[in-house]
Amino acid sequence: MNPFEKEIRPGSAPKDGMNIAIISDFNIAGQPTHLMRAINKYSPHRARCIIGHGDYMEYDRDVLLTRERGALLDQEAVEEAMAIVRAADFFHFGRAILEWPGVEWNGVLTQRNCVIKYYGSELRMNGPVIRKWHEQTGVKAITSTDWTMCSQLSGFFHLGSYFTRFGDMAPDEIPWAKQNVEEVVVTCGSGTSGIKRYDVLMNALKVIQAEGIMVKPLVIQGKPNAEAVAEKSKGQICFTSLHQGWGISGIESMWMGQPVLCALDPFILSLYPSQPAVIVDEQTLKARLRTLVLSPGLRDHIAMAGRDFVETHFRTTDILRRYLYIIDLIMKADLYAGGNCAVPRLYQFPEVWDGRQDLPNR
Repeated sequence: MNPFEKEIRPGSAPKDGMNIAIISDFNIAGQPTHLMRAINKYSPHRARCIIGHGDYMEYDRDVLLTRERGALLDQEAVEEAMAIVRAADFFHFGRAILEWPGVEWNGVLTQRNCVIKYYGSELRMNGPVIRKWHEQTGVKAITSTDWTMCSQLSGFFHLGSYFTRFGDMAPDEIPWAKQNVEEVVVTCGSGTSGIKRYDVLMNALKVIQAEGIMVKPLVIQGKPNAEAVAEKSKGQICFTSLHQGWGISGIESMWMGQPVLCALDPFILSLYPSQPAVIVDEQTLKARLRTLVLSPGLRDHIAMAGRDFVETHFRTTDILRRYLYIIDLIMKADLYAGGNCAVPRLYQFPEVWDGRQDLPNR
């Protein structure tokens, strides 16, 4: 039996494509399993997801090798993971090539059958070492909308998109922020790194509160994702970071009708010149936050622009297309370099697969 059949659910698109193994040390913001579910639901390919260890976010998952970092490996899970590796045609790694007892990558991985997706701190901390490794091996990398990441690598693909649970939901199923409230709640839940500068936000809020304006922060940390999103839905405004953009937290908030406050640099703006976030720095945060708190109509206007933005750029099917075309480009790079080469598959997914639609050029 093909181990990649296990996660194919009823109603999925017909399968005549590749087996794609998604492997990561942990389930980074749920992105590895989001990618697996999207591939299996919409595409002609099959996917499985192997996660090294669990974490407090408790995202949906497939194969989990250990419950927590440093624990003994689950032998049954290891055997299942090895079967997945043996049957895979392409490997998508999160952050690094994950190793575990019994797996041997020599002779398996090539420049044409794998890619590594980076998310942030590992590139900022170890950029030169990682860059040298990619130059030596020829393995390609994917980064996100952050120049502090992209500038560390050569030979990378840019994919400035994040999966969220909302990207695969009907608009009327997504919770929407109530803006006509007596006390405005500013949510922040973009991780614990000091680089986000929550301290600057708290100082700004204290000044605004001292003016008699009804506003308070809601810091969301250390909670499972489902609980964190439920908490965030209570807010009217989202602050993400004074360093490099919205991140997944900001995209979630745009889906939920919350204006996003964050810093953005020219690299992100070159990719998304019409992005809707309110751009701030340490000098402008207080004034722009005050304006938003006092202006529910303005918040509604920005919220609608945010929803339009994520509907355009962050639907699950759109993000999935980007990943699959990158995989195709990696596997056939020499062919495409010669020019005059037709794309073998155009991924034209219906938003909801009911078993009747035809996919042209599948």
